[in-house]
Amino acid sequence: MSKNLEGVINATENLPAEQGGRDVGAPLTGFAAMRAAKKKHVDTFKPGELLIPWLKIVSSMSGYVKKNKPEYVEGAKEGDIIDTVTRRLRSTQAVIFVKYERHYTTWKPGGGKIVKQWFADSSGYDAASFPDGLTYGSKIDADGNEIADTPTYYILSVDFETGECTPMTMAWGSTQAKKTKRLNALATADLADPETGEVESRLIYSTVFDIGTVAESNADHSWYGWSFSPGPLVWDVPKFGNAWLARAMKFREDIDNGLVRPVPPTENEEANTLAEGGRRTPRDRGDSRAAQELDNEIPY
Repeated sequence: MSKNLEGVINATENLPAEQGGRDVGAPLTGFAAMRAAKKKHVDTFKPGELLIPWLKIVSSMSGYVKKNKPEYVEGAKEGDIIDTVTRRLRSTQAVIFVKYERHYTTWKPGGGKIVKQWFADSSGYDAASFPDGLTYGSKIDADGNEIADTPTYYILSVDFETGECTPMTMAWGSTQAKKTKRLNALATADLADPETGEVESRLIYSTVFDIGTVAESNADHSWYGWSFSPGPLVWDVPKFGNAWLARAMKFREDIDNGLVRPVPPTENEEANTLAEGGRRTPRDRGDSRAAQELDNEIPY
């Protein structure tokens, strides 16, 4: 950990010895006990040993809405937001976007299984070719497999009431990809320092965003997509803001050092995550041309 990052984290702790009126000599309990124990007990995990949840939209094709599927969630409906670990349903979610990457995934043709996750390595995609007549979107490799190019965000899912701050990932493929241009512009927009008046572009994790879902359609298809609006600056959030900022900095550092990868619980879960995130449209057809033509029709 860098010294600058250590300074930020230390500055956010500020845990008084007499917090909550507790006598200095009394045994530590609750959160204070956990914090003291962390000085001795540090859990170290290798890359891939911690599951980073995907935050996604429940689709009409999802097992979450089908009672005969093992992943069924009671009360789930199309357009809900869900994460792949707790499977808690919500209509909106406050998030901090920590890093944006384009991720590449090779799939068997015709809506088949995953062949390889390249993450941010574009070499396989660069070596593949677009289908005849197309110059954007998914490519086809020498074996006839489809290589999808999916805008992906590492995020922190946060709660203004409890202070919960959970690392997650989001895939914004196909019909949602064009929205990322506006989102990236908002997340890195110029910001004036209120004390000095100096203006500079903000870091992507400087702002808390509120995300939700919205019904979308064209002449032939309907689906739910992401909606988003910027909220307060992270450090302006009462009580939790500075701790969230420190967590975002640490999460970004781990990502940049290759310690974090969005590895799903199963291949099937990963396929569902990317597909419902917008990988293929029309759904479950594996039709690159149809998906890209539809994407071109969405006016974002």
